[in-house]
Amino acid sequence: MLTLRLDGLRVRDIPSFYDEINRVFMAGEDWRLGSSLDALDDMLRGGYGALHDAEEARVIWAEHAASAEALGVEVTRGVRGPSPDRARPRLS
Repeated sequence: MLTLRLDGLRVRDIPSFYDEINRVFMAGEDWRLGSSLDALDDMLRGGYGALHDAEEARVIWAEHAASAEALGVEVTRGVRGPSPDRARPRLS
């Protein structure tokens, strides 16, 4: 099973969140994921990046509490996510 590790200490705001996502999930690609929840959703479904064609993946978010504190409710409240009717990938 593919295991990917996010470093929560690298996430200080929304731009650094996407920097960390790109560091982990888009390594080896010649382009980067933009700051878009729809693009993030597509990537998590295995459309490209490290998850492309992956049957299963485990994501370890080290120091996740630091990310949660840095982002907080106010920062994330205004971020609109993808449509709720879309199927979710199997992550463990």
